[in-house]
Amino acid sequence: MWYMPESPRWLISRKKYLQAQTVINGIDKRLLQEEEENYLDLPTPKQARICKQFQIFETSVLGNRIVKSAVMYAASLLTFYSSRKEANYVNIDVYNYLLLVSLITLMHPLTSTVLINFMGRKLSVASAYALLSVFYCTILIEASPQNIQFALFILILNFATISNNITMQHTVEMYPVSHTGTVLGFCTSFGTIGVVLQDVFDNGTELKQVRFVWYLMFSATAMVMVFFLPETSRRMLPLSERAARQLH
Repeated sequence: MWYMPESPRWLISRKKYLQAQTVINGIDKRLLQEEEENYLDLPTPKQARICKQFQIFETSVLGNRIVKSAVMYAASLLTFYSSRKEANYVNIDVYNYLLLVSLITLMHPLTSTVLINFMGRKLSVASAYALLSVFYCTILIEASPQNIQFALFILILNFATISNNITMQHTVEMYPVSHTGTVLGFCTSFGTIGVVLQDVFDNGTELKQVRFVWYLMFSATAMVMVFFLPETSRRMLPLSERAARQLH
């Protein structure tokens, strides 16, 4: 049985896995094994086999994902803090803090991978959205009108993050990367800017202008993270595709 380096076998649908095997079976197995060992940069086939069962992304690509996630999560935390401060409620109680930590943990790519493995895609997505709903309902119950607007923006940012993470975890390595999360992040960021622009023009107070700067900064950050830190790299070309190119 042959593994695909970036995609654990349990994340691949049976149909797509069989399609991948059809491609791989048409290639010299000896060349393919040499390619896998060189690709993984591991000294022995045994270590390569062990690593391939758990490897999801290369170090460079995983680093990009960590940077992107860190900036987006930091933007969410800063927005959350500023909204609480504006509502004169800076002290975050333990309940909200645990909800926020749980939400960030749930959105992490490796965590979502484990959830998809044990719970299935639909149930894992439902769990993420359920926790997100509880978190924002808690905020909105205590919220002032200003806090509601900030909370809605965090909601948009985090939904884009969840969508991007879960979409990436379901990408089969020999198929093009789906851009669902990218499109969602792009549209929601621009939609947020449009809503806030209208808010600023309708109520041109100093407070509204300050809020607009916050919105603009975090929306721009989200878009930069989505578009300028790519999820793929040259070395993440599908293994079977790269081997096939060498044969041709």
